[in-house]
Amino acid sequence: MNKKKESTLSYNITPKVLSIVLDKVSYVVARSETKYEEVLECLKNKDVKKLSLTLCKSTAISEYGKGVVTVKNGIVHYGEEQLHSIETVRILERIKLGLDVQPLLNFIEKLFQNTSKNSVDNFYNFIEIGNIAICDDGDVYLYKGCWKNELGEIWDAHTCNTIRNDVGEKPSRERRLIDDNSGNTCSASGLHISSKKFADTYGNVTMLVKLNPKDVVSISRDGREKIRVCAYEVVAEETRY
Repeated sequence: MNKKKESTLSYNITPKVLSIVLDKVSYVVARSETKYEEVLECLKNKDVKKLSLTLCKSTAISEYGKGVVTVKNGIVHYGEEQLHSIETVRILERIKLGLDVQPLLNFIEKLFQNTSKNSVDNFYNFIEIGNIAICDDGDVYLYKGCWKNELGEIWDAHTCNTIRNDVGEKPSRERRLIDDNSGNTCSASGLHISSKKFADTYGNVTMLVKLNPKDVVSISRDGREKIRVCAYEVVAEETRY
């Protein structure tokens, strides 16, 4: 007699939703849904049979995405590889809330082109802490504290005369020359950008910059909201508060 195969169950609880993977199919239940408490009770009691019945078909996540990163049967894939990270949880949450997930899928695709494991593992957490916006194409908006001189020229705040940061400029450096040690908070070898809160404390003007995730080199380990990168594009001058 064939032994009945046991169900596999894993889940994650966030302030807004329950993310559940039951027998390799993902479900997301919003806290606002009437069945939320029933599903939560099933998880507490490890009642897989009742949980399966409670999670109706309309809760299952089907297929999303165009490109290398996709969602199939509620599982996020990079090519054929299954992904399990904070980014994938956010993707499933957005799908359940009816939000467009393609920008986040594009973000992951670009991030996975990054040659630094530290950057791949930690950059999404960095942008969540800093409340950083993700663009439709997967790039992100960050900020740079700069120095505007009496001629209206905008330079880096560190030297005030080395790297131009006027709107439209695209500063870049050879990646191999940039310090990738996340333990070194300050290093002259890289281009530094940050959250707006951090950028507003440097120079006399804050610039909005656009960054491709593949160009992140080092993420500070000391909790500061800044990173070292090898390239970015200056988009606009921001208002300081």
